[in-house]
Amino acid sequence: MSIEGLGIDATESVLRGLVRELLREVIREELGAALAEVRGQGLGVPSPNHGGTSAPQPGSRTVPRAVPRTVSGGGSGAPSVHHIARGAVTERAVNAAAADGARLVIGPRAVLTPLAKDRARVLGVVIERTSATA
Repeated sequence: MSIEGLGIDATESVLRGLVRELLREVIREELGAALAEVRGQGLGVPSPNHGGTSAPQPGSRTVPRAVPRTVSGGGSGAPSVHHIARGAVTERAVNAAAADGARLVIGPRAVLTPLAKDRARVLGVVIERTSATA
């Protein structure tokens, strides 16, 4: 039994590895944002490099933040649009779109987290995936 020359166990192992990597990246992003927010409020949480800044450590990978580019409806009553070309599209981006009454348009290099997808469904935020970046 194999799938395109790979054993089922090997395929499952590869998928598990990809899921773990994605979860590590998303968790790192969310924890980093939460720590930055706590540090910004002056609650005494030290930075990881003990220098008072949150600069990345040598050799560490940084996850590109999914920063939405907002396009307004132009006053015609059309809802605004949040474009996210790449990076992790998290629950935070969905909440921002819901607060603006916008829909999310995500590029082919954007990764929609399962929690964000569920949150969009609950809040009624429309998510469209484009086939090419704008």
